[in-house]
Amino acid sequence: MNPSYIITPVAGAIIGYFTNWLAIKMLFKPHKQLYIGKIKVPFTPGLIPKERERMAISLGDTVGNYILTHDVLLDYLTNPEVISSLSLSLDKGFNSVKCSYLTVEQTLNNIMGSDAESVISATKAKAITSIESFLLKPSLKDDVNTIIFDKTYNLLATDIKDLPTDKILAVLKTAIQSCTKDIVQQGIIHNIIEKSLWDFLLNLRDDERKLSAIASYSSVQDAKDYLSLKTPAIVNALISLTENPEVEELIKAKLMGIIQSFAGPFMGMFINADDIYVSLIERLTVYINDPENMPEIERTVSLIVDKAMDMTIGEVCELITGEMRETAINKAIGFIITEITKSETIDSLMLKLSSYISENGNSNILDVLNSIDKNTDKKIQVFIASITNSIFSKAAVSFITEVITRQTDILLNQKVAYLAQKISKNNFETIKKTIFTIYNSSINTVAPKVLTAFNIPKIVEERINSFSIQYTEELILAIVSKELQAITAIGGVLGFIIGFLPVLINLV
Repeated sequence: MNPSYIITPVAGAIIGYFTNWLAIKMLFKPHKQLYIGKIKVPFTPGLIPKERERMAISLGDTVGNYILTHDVLLDYLTNPEVISSLSLSLDKGFNSVKCSYLTVEQTLNNIMGSDAESVISATKAKAITSIESFLLKPSLKDDVNTIIFDKTYNLLATDIKDLPTDKILAVLKTAIQSCTKDIVQQGIIHNIIEKSLWDFLLNLRDDERKLSAIASYSSVQDAKDYLSLKTPAIVNALISLTENPEVEELIKAKLMGIIQSFAGPFMGMFINADDIYVSLIERLTVYINDPENMPEIERTVSLIVDKAMDMTIGEVCELITGEMRETAINKAIGFIITEITKSETIDSLMLKLSSYISENGNSNILDVLNSIDKNTDKKIQVFIASITNSIFSKAAVSFITEVITRQTDILLNQKVAYLAQKISKNNFETIKKTIFTIYNSSINTVAPKVLTAFNIPKIVEERINSFSIQYTEELILAIVSKELQAITAIGGVLGFIIGFLPVLINLV
């Protein structure tokens, strides 16, 4: 047998196997361009390293334009199997929630971790802002203002006899009792009282009449008797009055005047009125607090009253300045509040109102107000507008914030299971349908935006270019390793067949 019959096919098989193996290797190797001196070695780098950028662009375009398209993504996300899987997940989640012992806050912390608190705060702030924006809309305030005005106008235009007067009087009495103090102490009424009292004092500064001329003997005696009973309180008030800077300066000035009148201006320069004032107040305090001195103090108070009766009204008003003015006004306002809020005062007012209603049953409140002021309608509108603005402003600034904060805290401390158990199966099915409706409509809208925003071709291209050549080689080989081995083996088989053909021809 001729040895060439064996050698030729085997040699062909070896050559075919080797050439295919080398071709596959040259797809990846070498990774870089090789040089001999300054001459480039042909076929370096390998085909894939050399054409990687072009291949990345081509692969990115293929994935973005033919594989992961809008239609493909939409078909997959709306696939019945995906919808069924989502429905099953919702059912499992709802059933697990009904058995949970966690609160809403704990559940959010488990889901969101450290971000839960910021999400809750942001959601609460968003709710407050949204409601405030809604409440502060001029159109809403105008509508509410119109409704209140119409209701008020209709009420005022109703005959008094047809009104539920008993309920109105009861509500009015409660309102006066609860609101008088705040109304008098704040805003316009307070300013009116303060200005009226101060103007009254200023007008009296030029009054030359003596107090004895306007006060009867009996009233003076009553004042003395009253002061005699109140002497302990009066003397303590006088002591506390010395803490007033104006009173202190006035007493020191009087002391210096007395000292200089006796010792002369020169000697007065060496005497400290402050030390004398402190010593005087200390001794006076000790004297006043001694019960044995009380009769003498009462006689002194009586003498002071007699002396005060010789003062003119203007002189008395001159004494009321600075902080004493504020004190006097505050005491006057306190007195007004006390008098107004007395049960007998309010009952007297209610009795007069009830009497007026019974006497004027065929009239309405609007007629009465118009008889007093022809601009009643306009003033009612202004008044209601001020109330509406106040209500909306307070609601936007404090009430809404308080309510949202309180309700949020209540919700966060609720058990998730407690909330879930309140949802019936039918309600849950309705919720699921709503979720799927939102899901389907969102998919149609969101899918193209997602693909556009993410730019799939660019992501694929950048991702491939970020791989090292070695990693790219390992990745491709992991996918087509068996196929490449098969190609190498086929090369050997084809080489063997090609090498065997001459032998076969010779045999024939």
